[in-house]
Amino acid sequence: MSCCTIKKEPKGPIKEVELLKKHFDEVLLEKKEEYQLLTLRDISPKQEYDYVVYLQVKIPYVDHNTHNGHTDAEYVKGVAEKILDYIDLLKEECNPPKLKTVSLFGDEEEEEEPLPHTPQEGNDISWEKYYKEEKRIKKNRLMKKYSFFELCNFGSSWCVYRDKWLVDSWIAQLPRNDKEMIELVKEAIVKATTSKDGYGRFEDYWWDDEYNYICRDGALSDIELIERAKQLIRLYLVPYHEYRYVSVDLSYTGRELGGETDYRFWFDGRKINGCSWIKCDIEYELNDEEFISWLREHFNVAQKEAIGDEEILKENVESVLKRSYRYENPDFDVFEEINKADSFKEFKAAALKAERNTNSGGSGYAIDGYSTSIHLDASLKRSCLTIAQSRTVRKSLGRETDSLEAYSYGSRDMVVIYDLNFVEVLEYAYKMFKKETKPRQTTLFDFLAA
Repeated sequence: MSCCTIKKEPKGPIKEVELLKKHFDEVLLEKKEEYQLLTLRDISPKQEYDYVVYLQVKIPYVDHNTHNGHTDAEYVKGVAEKILDYIDLLKEECNPPKLKTVSLFGDEEEEEEPLPHTPQEGNDISWEKYYKEEKRIKKNRLMKKYSFFELCNFGSSWCVYRDKWLVDSWIAQLPRNDKEMIELVKEAIVKATTSKDGYGRFEDYWWDDEYNYICRDGALSDIELIERAKQLIRLYLVPYHEYRYVSVDLSYTGRELGGETDYRFWFDGRKINGCSWIKCDIEYELNDEEFISWLREHFNVAQKEAIGDEEILKENVESVLKRSYRYENPDFDVFEEINKADSFKEFKAAALKAERNTNSGGSGYAIDGYSTSIHLDASLKRSCLTIAQSRTVRKSLGRETDSLEAYSYGSRDMVVIYDLNFVEVLEYAYKMFKKETKPRQTTLFDFLAA
């Protein structure tokens, strides 16, 4: 069976829409070019009006949004379910009762209905009854405290259509090019680094460098410097005021949200992110020569050449050996064994005989566009050390890419540089860490002594 099953559009009426018809004279679901329009209305009691419209909601087609709904009907169902939950409140707010006569002694506060007692001993039916009653009471409490639109919040809902002109107006407020985005990033870095701590997560931006990642390793290549800056920066863009609403879970426990400034988008150092219903495939490139020079000067980071394939391999082979032996078997010094052995065959036999860690994994040493994965298990043939590098970075460094296989995990831009099993790691370790012992030159005194 395929892991990606495409749902078919259900035939016949949508159950939730049919339920709405019990509450209104007319429930219309019209198919427009860009969206479906749900209208809830009653016939007007006044002759000068035809209808009293309670609510109209624009509902997207499935190709407008990118999550939650898999069919057009599921978006309709999502809207109808939200309305049905608080339908009595909608009708009440649209038809307010006549004003009561004010009492000289004031109105008595209505006593809050208590929650039901938890069943002490009972079967599943008693618990089912308890949860049903608890939800009813908690829902009623919410409806007395909040308005329909505070509980039935369509402003941030996945199942509601946003007009293209509106979304375009938000996107138009983003930086127009890389240069404008770089200026915003610079401004955020300056503000953060001159703050009390020199870093932090602020309202409209982050410079998340609590552990001095940008400077802690001294000299960096241009590739690594800009990569670290991309990882540490986050900008929140296009502010707006979000009105208060209530997030309600399945148990009808409400949590007040909104009522403050929020942001339509955020920039992660590479691309613009937003709600999944906003289709915005905008990327910005911070890898700019002038910006990199500015970063070096601002943080006083010296320059060095990017690491090579053999160097990154040596770092990670050493890491595999330390993870395999030093934590599991402190009595077996793998580097000492390399230099004691007269051949790789002898070292290999000792290494495989010794107790080692065969249940571990994770990332290894990675810098300058490299990505490293380490997997330790009992198998000698399975992949143990995989080192990949960004194809884009390799091309910028003038290194070979065409003959290399694409890395099957993560970014498609990565290509595999090394993919070694445990025995191959041992072989590389023997070559890299074996100290050469040059034979002593024979002299005349050696012959005389003999």
